[in-house]
Amino acid sequence: MKKHLTVILCTLLIAFSTSAAFTPGNTKPLPLNASQIMIQVGKTKQQISLKELSSLSISGLENLTGKKMGFMQRNSFKLLQKKLKKSIAANTTISSEKQKKQAAFLWDRKKGFHAGGFVLGFFLNVFGLLIAYNINDEYKQSRIDWAWIGLAFLLSLILFFGTALLIVYLFLSAL
Repeated sequence: MKKHLTVILCTLLIAFSTSAAFTPGNTKPLPLNASQIMIQVGKTKQQISLKELSSLSISGLENLTGKKMGFMQRNSFKLLQKKLKKSIAANTTISSEKQKKQAAFLWDRKKGFHAGGFVLGFFLNVFGLLIAYNINDEYKQSRIDWAWIGLAFLLSLILFFGTALLIVYLFLSAL
């Protein structure tokens, strides 16, 4: 029993030490340039930039794809095109607030994904939550959040498979 506990504690120590070492620093992502982001369109996979796509007409898109668009497709294309135009600034950088928030979340080490916290919640359940609450460092809040998410993920898996097994049992017992 002592050997198992020692192995688990060593694994947790390694997980916590490597999660802090391999996360990116305080580097900020460069602004995305809409004229440099290329997407493939149509059967010929012709590449066109987001800036060009934001000003493309429906007939131009139909010529690129080689397909006639229906009423709903035309309307949805126009709506997406308006959103794309709003997110591209005058200097062709993408300036959407939602995209900025997503990038800030991914690059902020204190708010992003914490693998150690997720593992604590998923594998050690309530004990993992207690461990997450008792470790005091700059990543404490992120670890606690991801420990809760790990526990919720585990409980949802148990609920899903338990329900599936119950349905199979009831189905087989009815035969």
